[in-house]
Amino acid sequence: MALSFSNFSLRVQIGSIVGLAVASLGVIGAIYFAGKIERDHRIAEAEVAAAVAARSTEVEIGFLQLRRAEKNFLMRADPAYAREHEAVRKRVEETLVRLREASGAGSAHAREIEKITTGVADYGGAFGRGGEARTRLGRAPDQGLEGELRKNVHAIESGVNAFADPSLKLILLQMRRHEKDYMLRRDDRYVADIEKRFGEFRAELAMTPLSPASAREIEQALDAYRTGFLRWIEGSGAAAAAEKTMLTVHRGLEPVLDEMQKVVAEEAAAAKAAATAASETAESRILWAFGLVSLLLTVMSGIIAHLVSRQIGGMTDAMTHLAGGDLEVEVPGGDKTNELGRMARAVAVFRDNARERRRLESIQ
Repeated sequence: MALSFSNFSLRVQIGSIVGLAVASLGVIGAIYFAGKIERDHRIAEAEVAAAVAARSTEVEIGFLQLRRAEKNFLMRADPAYAREHEAVRKRVEETLVRLREASGAGSAHAREIEKITTGVADYGGAFGRGGEARTRLGRAPDQGLEGELRKNVHAIESGVNAFADPSLKLILLQMRRHEKDYMLRRDDRYVADIEKRFGEFRAELAMTPLSPASAREIEQALDAYRTGFLRWIEGSGAAAAAEKTMLTVHRGLEPVLDEMQKVVAEEAAAAKAAATAASETAESRILWAFGLVSLLLTVMSGIIAHLVSRQIGGMTDAMTHLAGGDLEVEVPGGDKTNELGRMARAVAVFRDNARERRRLESIQ
């Protein structure tokens, strides 16, 4: 192959090096752009995974803020905490929408996101019902059903104090104690106890020498107190049911949030590692391509230089011998079809002419 290649003109031989260099640059460029496409794709995946991880963290933090606002409202019954709860819930719902968009419709997290979305809606509904129940019960001792209880009890006390009978006062105090016991412990036996005290109070009231009008006022206040207490029990039950629902939803969502947070963090780390690997692979391929190109160019340049220098060296030796009078020297390269072959044949003609001249001179 080297012998046949050496027949090409010097322009072709040298041009082949340039052609190889240009082709090599094209290959390197193709490797670069292919690597860039792969790297950009991996980086985009890593950015999506990072966005999903960030949104997932925002949801988890938002849910903790919901629980904090809930506890503050239940402890202090301050409407500001209810408004804070509503604002945080809306923010969590918006974050879930962005999380769904970032994950994509066919995401592996779609089911978990739907569970969390449904859970947040259920949680918000339960908090709303609980807030309404707390408002009915009374956010302060003088408000709501608790305020009505206090007002009705004070009305009963006013009527009883006008009559110096300790029996009614004692029964009233027992009713109040059962009322407080139930509010603290939510034990139904205190409801039965207070119902029993209601009956005893009515019986004792019937035996007191009060005027019919005074007795009727006390009895109306007692009925209002009993009705208000039963309504307070109903409202308290609604509040307790709402709190239980919130707790159940929270406990159900905790493992879902934790698992999704763990999975998306792992996916983000894997996507980042894949992007880094793609970048390193692209750089490695380019370095290998540069190395191979440099090797090919060096080898090809060496071959061409060797062929050209050998032919020129052979002709130089032949011409040196001719200049020294050695007309028997062989001129190499005469069979070549390139510039060096033409030069070799021209030197051979010069040698042959010199031989002919010497022959003619010897005859004379």
